[in-house]
Amino acid sequence: MASSLLTTINDTSVLWQRLGTLRPFGVSIFFLYEAARPIYKYIKLLFVIIFNFNSLNRPVRAFLYFDEKRKEKITVNEKEESMRSVAREKIIDVLENGIEENWTDLHNEAFNTDYYEIYTDDAIEALNEYGIFEALKKIRDYELERFGELYTDISNPVDVVNMLFYVIGGEVLDEYLDYYDWPNQVNDIKAELIEAINADMKAA
Repeated sequence: MASSLLTTINDTSVLWQRLGTLRPFGVSIFFLYEAARPIYKYIKLLFVIIFNFNSLNRPVRAFLYFDEKRKEKITVNEKEESMRSVAREKIIDVLENGIEENWTDLHNEAFNTDYYEIYTDDAIEALNEYGIFEALKKIRDYELERFGELYTDISNPVDVVNMLFYVIGGEVLDEYLDYYDWPNQVNDIKAELIEAINADMKAA
């Protein structure tokens, strides 16, 4: 026992001498190695488990990676942006043609006296571009909030797309009115509103 301990001390002394200027670092590595030796097989097993776990989860991790990339590519509904642009044009057209009454009249004149689409095939195409379920949800939420029930015939694509345009047009108009703090009459801010909408259309 004493002989074994002496040998260990001698070996350590030799190692100490060889380390030279790296002595503090070397001693740390030496004792770390000595301390880790008894649990080396467990550390090895842990690395094996981690490696295998990662291997098994490569498909999952790949799915999550590409799902995140897919989410990054999701942008604002392009069809809605197109409809909002047309809505701005409609508002300007009505403003420039003498609507000076209340905002309800302006909304009705701009979005309820003409059709966004008149043909079924065009209406279906527009709804597909927008997203049929998204369109129905927007219409449902609008009508339930304001009327307490649904009025639009959802079996008629022309009715659906034109009601969708009516809702989107109202949202666009409300955004400008919120900015101008809802003045009493249209004529109070007509010039400023036309200028603001034109600026937004140029910036788009």
